Amino acid sequence: MIATTTLEKNFARIRAEQGYSLAERAYLHSVNIANDLPGGIVAEMADVASYSSAIKLPLWHTLLAWAPGEEVTQEQKIEAAELYCELIGASLDKHQLAVFEDKTHAHCCVHVYLNRVPMGKGPALRSDFNYARNRSATAQICAQLGFVPLPEKGKSIRDCICQTKKLVVITVGIDVSLPSKFLFINLFAYR
Repeated sequence: MIATTTLEKNFARIRAEQGYSLAERAYLHSVNIANDLPGGIVAEMADVASYSSAIKLPLWHTLLAWAPGEEVTQEQKIEAAELYCELIGASLDKHQLAVFEDKTHAHCCVHVYLNRVPMGKGPALRSDFNYARNRSATAQICAQLGFVPLPEKGKSIRDCICQTKKLVVITVGIDVSLPSKFLFINLFAYR
């Protein structure tokens, strides 16, 4: 699994989901949003974002992509999207989330739209260190949900897939009291 993130000024990208056919994109899930149509999601997220004039880029848009050939159920996609939000620091009891499945790729992927401005009071979701947070979050999601792990730097996910058929990954320990970079220790052994 791999994640790529962009921050955007307005919520027009969600409205663009309406322009795709059901064969290309499908609404999967939302949290803290009453409407499940793209236009309604945009209106609700824009309304909450208007509470903060300080946040210039309120839309957090992440594409979660799984390895080619990896079988992922709808429930796993939703669980991965929700877990991703929690791991990057967006508590789902304070933030709005909308998830759409992208069927235009040969591999499984979902678009995660998150409102950085929380409902009610509180600080907005920080946008610094996105790359490091994405790598850490996807590594933890893969370990918890059993997906193909993120490739090492300088390798593509396809390279990782070719090797995972022979590679056995054993998670030694998880200590949630430590910083995220110390959460997982993996031992690699070839069959």
